[in-house]
Amino acid sequence: MLSKPVGARGVPVAEVARRVGNSPEIIHRVYEGCIYGQEDAMNRKIDQELDWPSD
Repeated sequence: MLSKPVGARGVPVAEVARRVGNSPEIIHRVYEGCIYGQEDAMNRKIDQELDWPSD
């Protein structure tokens, strides 16, 4: 089990999947409990990249 959520480390799920020989769908299904709670942080990063104003 990962000690820290994948998203918190800044590693795209597709890259993790490629390296371990799985699909992103499998990574999400197996590690879905590790990525919960990251939605707000991910949304902020996406908004910043798109140069959208934050709420």
